[in-house]
Amino acid sequence: MNPAILPAINRILVATDLDAGGDAALRLADKWARAFDASFGVVSVATGTTRRFSESMVQAPFDPGDREPDVHEEVERRRLAIETRVRQLTGRSRETFPCFVEYGVPVDEIVARTETYSADVLVVGGRKHSRLERMLLGSVATSLLRKAPCAVLVARDTGDDTGPVVAACDLAATTTEVLGWASRAASAHGTQLIATHAVAGGLSDAAALATATFSGIVPPTPNPEQSRELHIAARGALEASMTAAGAQGRVYVDTGESGAFVLETAKGWNASLIVVGSRHHSAPARWVLGSVSERIAREADCSVLLARDRVARALS
Repeated sequence: MNPAILPAINRILVATDLDAGGDAALRLADKWARAFDASFGVVSVATGTTRRFSESMVQAPFDPGDREPDVHEEVERRRLAIETRVRQLTGRSRETFPCFVEYGVPVDEIVARTETYSADVLVVGGRKHSRLERMLLGSVATSLLRKAPCAVLVARDTGDDTGPVVAACDLAATTTEVLGWASRAASAHGTQLIATHAVAGGLSDAAALATATFSGIVPPTPNPEQSRELHIAARGALEASMTAAGAQGRVYVDTGESGAFVLETAKGWNASLIVVGSRHHSAPARWVLGSVSERIAREADCSVLLARDRVARALS
């Protein structure tokens, strides 16, 4: 691996609400913290007020004139529940990790704590939802994918974490970043790296119709020979990116829709992790999660890591 492009993984923060998805997140965050010899921290949010509470505030003597008794009691109950759950799932004692219990809007509070903790990876629980549920309800995890100032790891408990790491490469600016994260994850966990790229088979019907309408010209679809040349060129570019990253693994290039290809490849190989990229934009948008990355994060059977560059994060 090329040390120049490897991401720093020194602090891992896991967000939990103590449900089934939270358990998967706690277990995976613990595994990553141990694999990378990184610090392990936990954050949980109770809704009800905009005031923020942290570990030090919970441990401090209660002052009735400072905050309301019921708020303090709820924070203490949640802190103790988290302490117990972390010990049950990971064997970590209370003294070995910071626990932050916040009050307010979950996404805002988790993002704020991620920043103050200087987390390199934020781990969240992820459950696959139906399309209707996604349209109507939205998701805290999806919002964190878009707003978190660091890489986001969506944890899913598949029962088998020995499968390969699949890197979804677009052969654009995010490819080096994705390969850096995927290569480091595969190496740390002793698994294989599979780099993938899907070559578009031609313009979509909607794009072809729009082009014909405004220009009067029907754009041609690549013929078989042109498609083969595109396939060869894409494979060569991906292999060159792997070499530049100092990464070792398999390379798969196919024709079709990127999201479907990555999901099918990951399922076929029983992957333990898919690594996808995001694009950085100026505030207030900050990060733009592409439709392919978002689809993979929502529909994958395994855990998904949204790679996020430390330099771009520091400059945001």
